[in-house]
Amino acid sequence: MTCVRLPTLLIPLAALLAVLPLLVHGCSCGHDLDFHLLSWQEAAAQFAHGTLHPRWAFTPAFGAGEPRFVFYPPLSWTLGALLTLAATALAALFHIAPATAVALTPAAYTWLALTLAGLAMLRLAQRFVSPTPATLAGVLYLANPYTLFTAYERTAFAELLAAALLPLLLAPLLPAKAEPRPLSLPAVACPLALLWLSNGPAAVIGSYALALLILLRVLPALLDPPRRRAAWTLCLRASAAAALGLALAAFYIVPVLAEQRWVQLPMAILTGLRPADNTLFHHTADPAHDAVLHTASRLAVLLLTLSFSACLVALRRRAHPAAARLLLALSLVIALLLTPLSLPIWRHMPELAYLQFPWRLLALLAPACVLALALAARSLHLRPPALAAAALLLPALLILPAYTTFHQPCDPEDTPQARLALFHSTAGDLPTDEYTPANADNDVLEPHDPAFFLLPQNAPDDLPIASRGPIGPTPHSLTLSLKDPTRIVFHLRDYPTWQVLVNGRIDPDRIARNDGLLTVPLPAGRLHLQIIPHTSSFEIAADLLSLAALAVLLTLLDHEAKREPHHPSRIIKA
Repeated sequence: MTCVRLPTLLIPLAALLAVLPLLVHGCSCGHDLDFHLLSWQEAAAQFAHGTLHPRWAFTPAFGAGEPRFVFYPPLSWTLGALLTLAATALAALFHIAPATAVALTPAAYTWLALTLAGLAMLRLAQRFVSPTPATLAGVLYLANPYTLFTAYERTAFAELLAAALLPLLLAPLLPAKAEPRPLSLPAVACPLALLWLSNGPAAVIGSYALALLILLRVLPALLDPPRRRAAWTLCLRASAAAALGLALAAFYIVPVLAEQRWVQLPMAILTGLRPADNTLFHHTADPAHDAVLHTASRLAVLLLTLSFSACLVALRRRAHPAAARLLLALSLVIALLLTPLSLPIWRHMPELAYLQFPWRLLALLAPACVLALALAARSLHLRPPALAAAALLLPALLILPAYTTFHQPCDPEDTPQARLALFHSTAGDLPTDEYTPANADNDVLEPHDPAFFLLPQNAPDDLPIASRGPIGPTPHSLTLSLKDPTRIVFHLRDYPTWQVLVNGRIDPDRIARNDGLLTVPLPAGRLHLQIIPHTSSFEIAADLLSLAALAVLLTLLDHEAKREPHHPSRIIKA
């Protein structure tokens, strides 16, 4: 039993080594840190006020808000919000300054994500190899250079969480000789759904990986008549599993599809953010962008070299040759997609352009590479003390140079403490371009705009303000007495989520402005205004679809549990 438990103890310790520099020196202020910290703080505040499924972020666009939580997958910001609430509660319990406690949430999130990634890789590797190489695969995966690049250089926390899910998706797709069982629908559907709920680019990668690996498995079988029926069965089961996974995540996916026409999503793939601008070692007019691109390119060359070499060694040693061939083919496809030769594919395959950076495919290459290394070293055997030493020394040797290379210093305004202070101020934060409502211009918004102001009915937008509200959040309930017909402009971005009630009746009239602020005409008299969120019918339908898919999933799990004979766990000595 000790040998079984040892890997699950070593992996969290290895992840702790990875965040130790963050605990000692402070968090790394990577490219995405500000975005994620704001999302965590915004979601935590809404959770604390009873809104458990937020859709609107009120702080961006200098307080005018944006539908960030509609479009950004929920797992990462939900986890970050829970950690933020936990840090705030601990600060109150131990009389620590809240900002000091909240400053530890990026390190706590990183540790948790790396631990889950290591455990997921351990689970994948255990299907193919004995405990020693499986354990080393788990710690190597959580400390591999690309994962640490994501954690330190980019602080792309949603992608970091997805690193724990891609090995779980690969597990049922790679054949192991010891498991001649049909493809498990829940084993594919669950990680696929979680990928869609964690990170959009990773979900696209996972979906295409699923299709590619199934295709590579069935093509040879389709040419062999005795195996043709089994190949078609595999295709049907994979399709059903993918459909179930998408249905499980429908409560997020359907609103995104329905509402994407209301925002400026193409802003995410402007010049510099397109696959054509980010192939291996490409040069742009932005030196800072090129520095990141070339770092990612060097990591790609390293991982591809290791993956090809390990696959060839595994094939020579006949270590699960079917899985090794699939890993080799997957590595070759990724290598092609990193080069300019693949640009027609990036332009024409659905949703692939929204990956922005082809090197994001390293998120898939990393678990494939580590598994190939485990297959190549499957005969490795270490006693528990030696295994423990190796499992902690290996990540330590990788973490130190990665932290030195990838760690990003913090400007004073970018520290978690400064971001928390900004969140609690009335200034608001910068807007996110791709979540800006359609036809709205971010450049005309400014910090410290009033919560609302009034204009004469036919006055131009730039007329001096006739009546200003207080600085601060837009009131969602307001009483006015007006002598003349007037327009009211709320410091709130106009979006179909919002309904305006005037004396209890929905006001269907909206006046478009170039700043995108919610503007409605008002008659003279005493008026009671309310702004209320509106839940559309497609959101309700999406929620019901996800609940139905959950019921199907539970039924399938119960059926598989009853069908499978229960064998006692085999303990393989490390």
